[in-house]
Amino acid sequence: MTTLTTHYENACFLRDLAENLPSIRPDTYTPELQGMLQRLADEQIAQARHDESVRAKVARARASSRPLLTMEEFEPVWKMHPRGGSRWSMRSGGRQRPHEDLLICSII
Repeated sequence: MTTLTTHYENACFLRDLAENLPSIRPDTYTPELQGMLQRLADEQIAQARHDESVRAKVARARASSRPLLTMEEFEPVWKMHPRGGSRWSMRSGGRQRPHEDLLICSII
């Protein structure tokens, strides 16, 4: 598993490499290669920000004080859901279980 620190370290390394590439390898340096290294650094930063966002959402969900439902409490609510009676969601071609939408909405 790649940590946030690793993403930031990778981005820093890639930016330094892109900036110093002309002096490190003047024979193979091209502006396209430098641009590619900058884009890779940008991707590492974007991945770190995404990971931070996901971790924050998970932390908020875990810290939520909303009451949880037992299966006995959930079942009547589920049966009233528009797709509660069907086994598969038709919107996703039958690949997604219908209760996932309901559960995801309750997490977010």
